[in-house]
Amino acid sequence: SAERAPSIRSMKALLEIERIGFTDIVKKPTKSASELRSVDFKRGANDLLSKLDQYRPRIIWFQGMTVARYFFKYARQGAEFDIQWGRLHEQAGEPFYFVSPNPSSANAAFTKSDLVGYFNELATLKGKL
Repeated sequence: SAERAPSIRSMKALLEIERIGFTDIVKKPTKSASELRSVDFKRGANDLLSKLDQYRPRIIWFQGMTVARYFFKYARQGAEFDIQWGRLHEQAGEPFYFVSPNPSSANAAFTKSDLVGYFNELATLKGKL
């Protein structure tokens, strides 16, 4: 069965009700991230920063390590962040950042159980806010 991306309506509800910004960086259809260039990520990171200023989510949720790395590389201009799965080290006055594996079939290294564990960790973080 074909995977479906989250609907705009569900992402909007996640932001408005739960204050979680679920996002990618580059809004460009590709078969894989290898088709994207640094300029795509740099432009996308800057666009995302503007949206974060506008919507002010409490948690920013990235699905995939690559997207999180590029965001911090370009949006934070070399700021040292320990990029890992789960909750990232946060700075005072900033939202929490959370990274979970992408559930894409191309990322088969993670089981459903692994993914559920990360989603539960995110829910626990949300519950503490």
